Amino acid sequence: MLLRKLVRHVRRPLRISASGQRSPPPSSALLRRRWAQLPRANRQRLLHLLGRLVERQLSAAPQRVVSSEEAEHDLHR
Repeated sequence: MLLRKLVRHVRRPLRISASGQRSPPPSSALLRRRWAQLPRANRQRLLHLLGRLVERQLSAAPQRVVSSEEAEHDLHR
């Protein structure tokens, strides 16, 4: 149940007030407490799913070959 709440919270779009301002993100302390309340198996499953999501997004991203000159230039920015 707590896992569903966390997933819903992540999927929930940002709230925008009548003045057009976004609501602030939840505090990191609150997120850490919620994470700690999850059973270990649920935390491991969530990390596994997030890892797969990142892998899928990276594999879908256009690949760019960087020359050694470009890489050297980026290092010195």
